[in-house]
Amino acid sequence: MPDDFVGSSRLQPNQFLRTKIGWLLLALLIPIHSVSAQIVGDKAPKSLIFQALTRSTNSRLEPGRCLNLRAHVINNQDVEDEGVLVAKVEGFPEIESAYRVQLRPHEQEFVDLQVQIPEGVTGRSMIEITVVMMVRSGGREVILDRHGIPTSHSLKLQVSRLEGMPAVVMEDEEEDYPDWQWPKKVKDLSYELAMAARIDSGAPRDAAIYDSLPMPTSPLDWESIDTLIISKPDAFSDAAAVESIRKFLDRGGRMWVMLNQVPTETLRPFLGAGQFCETIDTVELANFIVNVHDASNYISQDDLSAEFHHPAVMKRVIQTGGVVTHDIDGWPVAIWMPAGEGEILLTTLDSRAWMTVRERQTSADLRFQSFYTTRLWANNMAARINFVKSDSSLDAMKIEYPMKQIGNPIVPRTWVAAALIGFCIVLMCASVWQAIHWDLSRMAVWAPILALLASGILLGASTWVRKDLEESDSRLQLVNVTADGQNAMIQESGVVFISDARSMELASETEGRGQADESLNSGIRRFEIQDLHRWTLSNQSWQPGTWRYKSRYSIPQHNLTALGEFSSQGVKISAPADLPSPLEDPVVAYVAGDPLIPSVSANQLLADGSLSGRGDRWVSSSIITDEQQRRSEVYRDVFSPRERIASPRRRVYGWTERWSGTEWTYDLAHLGSSLVSLPLKLQRPPLHTEILVPHGFVDVHASTNAVGKSYAYDDLHGKWVDEASMASDTTLNFWLPPEVTPFRASEIEIELDIKAPDRQVKLLCPCQEPAVVIAEFEAPSVPWKKVIEDPVILADALDGNLQLQVVISERLSGQTGNVMTTVVNWQINRLHVSFRGQVEPRVEISANN
Repeated sequence: MPDDFVGSSRLQPNQFLRTKIGWLLLALLIPIHSVSAQIVGDKAPKSLIFQALTRSTNSRLEPGRCLNLRAHVINNQDVEDEGVLVAKVEGFPEIESAYRVQLRPHEQEFVDLQVQIPEGVTGRSMIEITVVMMVRSGGREVILDRHGIPTSHSLKLQVSRLEGMPAVVMEDEEEDYPDWQWPKKVKDLSYELAMAARIDSGAPRDAAIYDSLPMPTSPLDWESIDTLIISKPDAFSDAAAVESIRKFLDRGGRMWVMLNQVPTETLRPFLGAGQFCETIDTVELANFIVNVHDASNYISQDDLSAEFHHPAVMKRVIQTGGVVTHDIDGWPVAIWMPAGEGEILLTTLDSRAWMTVRERQTSADLRFQSFYTTRLWANNMAARINFVKSDSSLDAMKIEYPMKQIGNPIVPRTWVAAALIGFCIVLMCASVWQAIHWDLSRMAVWAPILALLASGILLGASTWVRKDLEESDSRLQLVNVTADGQNAMIQESGVVFISDARSMELASETEGRGQADESLNSGIRRFEIQDLHRWTLSNQSWQPGTWRYKSRYSIPQHNLTALGEFSSQGVKISAPADLPSPLEDPVVAYVAGDPLIPSVSANQLLADGSLSGRGDRWVSSSIITDEQQRRSEVYRDVFSPRERIASPRRRVYGWTERWSGTEWTYDLAHLGSSLVSLPLKLQRPPLHTEILVPHGFVDVHASTNAVGKSYAYDDLHGKWVDEASMASDTTLNFWLPPEVTPFRASEIEIELDIKAPDRQVKLLCPCQEPAVVIAEFEAPSVPWKKVIEDPVILADALDGNLQLQVVISERLSGQTGNVMTTVVNWQINRLHVSFRGQVEPRVEISANN
């Protein structure tokens, strides 16, 4: 064997020594490492760990709303533990939002934290939100720390200045695409249509995507969402999601369902009484002309036409209860259906047919750019679906009703009147007695004595009545029962009076939230969500005196639906029996802009159209009490027209005792009452029975003429323009409720209240050529009423629709050549139409017809 081989295989003495020492050190290091690992493991944190804080997909920072954040929390212990996530907004250290977390051993969870954003952040561009976790230690709450350092996470967010945010639920479409796309690509054109409509309405592309995520279930999660856009067939497969969407619509949200992708039968849970939509068949259109019924400006025939090399798919549907704004050959293309306080848009035409290639971007900001733009005839639809979510509820912090319930009691007016009348009677009797005895000089003595006696009586009464102000909780509750009668959504405006600072909390067992007045300057106010349904609003030192708060929550109910039955006297309405107390001072609002004040007998209401609610008149009593005066002020605010918010429809309003849902953990006197809004469901009357359909149950819509929609009548609020100086030619459609059609009218009563000085006014019925002249006026200024029995006009209402045309001329003096020195306006206060007649049988369509 060669030497080099021996040298290489054998260890030299010094090498052997080094190797032996190395093995010895390695043997010693192994136990040392295991011991140190055990020590380190023992020092590892065995507690809750607040790992991270992020922003949710539907999060939008808007003043006065809730911001949704997501926190990652870990329980690194062998036992169950709990903590409280507490969020504070920069600049508002006295306001906290909290969420209680309970974790099982070695469990981790992503927690949704709703942070109340104060109204005071308005005007800021950025704010910082800091979140810490509080845990129990030594009998008190302390901030969770890690290695002695308090754990906190912060987010710096931009305050939203752009209103509105959609949530989209869509999936990829694999169909033929427009001829301008080459080569062909698989692309979600429904999403592109939604974004093109956003850009065209001046809104950014920001959206919450729920294609693969579950739909929100908490009302707080929906606060940042204004519109829900759906083109995914299985979007309504989850019952919890359906219920959540229904509450979203009841609170004023909007939903756009693209029926070219979604089956119509999935809509049934969202349709109310008198609403129906079903698919007949599906067709392909290579070219078509769209008829637009809500265009504010004239649209040329070329702009209403479209032609495609690859036909566009359209579902042909039949519907009732909705307003069709676009159609092709009489088949609906866009249908708007009211749903709670919100509305549903149904489109039946292929997404690509609504839009075309955008030639020029309107902004350099990528958030405001889109490859496509909606066609001219779709612009109104794009703008309307992207309106900000309608919040028809009143500003809870500005309602004066609960504040007026609190105050020092005073001597009743009847007591004062009795004392003064008694004084006058005694003084008069004494004067007559003295006159009979021819000695009136003593009256100079008796009169002051009697006056002092009457004053003493009033002083004693005021001393007995006036007491220290009782600690109390005064509330105005606005209770809105959902269209199915199964949920009551309550908005409370409350005022609390306490004599000294104290600790107490407002507790609730229902989903919702509470918020105290931001002007309070004592203690730290915490809104805490304890689980899915329990929440509290607490403070360790509530400010003495009077301060406001507000809350929102929902309560499940059985069936709180008012039922209406037509009769020869009007509509008899039965209120549900499960209310806290019988309805008082009711108002029936079935159509927009024409609320009726019914008469009340037992638990039944009769709306005959004889008394309408308007101005300061909202109760039927001839003598109005102080409470009714306060209620009238609330009614006036509820029915006042507001921008983009439709006036109440298909509702019965009335006052009851307070509903239970939130309570202060302190013994306070309960003041106030509840304004309840109930859904009204009409029943079909028996055939060939005479009924009266009052004007408050006849829906009115303006027709589109050659130059667009008339400016004189507002469909959204059901009212005429306040004043106008231009000539007007307005055609109105008066629609009977579907429950009474077909309807054979025996007489039609028309009431017109118009002031049009120096003008000629004509009221026509365009049921034939030439139109039937109902009435002509020269400078009308007083209300006019007429009962129509013309068989030609009566026959026009058989299908439930009567058309009337109001023509107002230019100034007559201007037509004669006189110089017009002033503007003379005209104004229509009301145009009411009531029907009397019988319900006819409906023609049933069968396969043999």
